[in-house]
This record gives sequence, structure tokens and C-alpha cells, in this order.
Amino acid sequence: VTKKTGDGGVDIIMYKDKLKYIVQCKHYQDPIPVAFMRELNGLMDDFGADGAVMVASSGATKDARAFISNKPYFTLLTLEDIMKACNDLETTGMIAELIEKPVNKVPVYFPN
Repeated sequence: VTKKTGDGGVDIIMYKDKLKYIVQCKHYQDPIPVAFMRELNGLMDDFGADGAVMVASSGATKDARAFISNKPYFTLLTLEDIMKACNDLETTGMIAELIEKPVNKVPVYFPN
């Protein structure tokens, strides 16, 4: 998780299987516009990222979804997606297992 300000527009930097992902989180009442997708896409070069994840509580506009439709390295998650994933983990007992027996943590980078 990056600091609140001066993070370059990226909220989380994750590493998995030697790949670097940047994550931006937007909590808006309405779907986010395409400008946010373009911005995050452009930040990939700045951060040397292999992939990008936009977490938008209310989803994205049709134009925003169209913009990322041909970008397999770009993922859009809504609050509903995250809640479903958490429910799936709870249903399978994975949450209790993770709490009782933590797995290897994913390295997270904190920019200066």
C-alpha cells in the first residue's frame, strides 16, 4: 500500500510470480470514466509494471470498459467482485485457514 499523497496515482504495488502489478482504487457513487483507465494504463510504464488493476466500487462506464477490453494485462474489479471473492473464500473455509495458518505474504512495495 502506498502513502496517501505523492504516490504517483498508484495505491498498491504487488509482485506475483516475478511480475509487477499496480493497483488504483476509486470509491465513487457513479461508474468511473475512461480517463481513469487511461491514466492507470499510462502509469504502467512509469512504474515498470506488467499489469494493472483498477478497483472501482461502482464499476466503470461503457467507454472505460471498452478501453481495457483489448488489454489482457488490465483488470477491472468492482466492490461486488471483491465481496464475491471474499464470500467464496468464506464458503470454502479458506478465510479461516488463512487466518489460522498464514501463507507466504505477497511482497508489497512502499514508494518513498
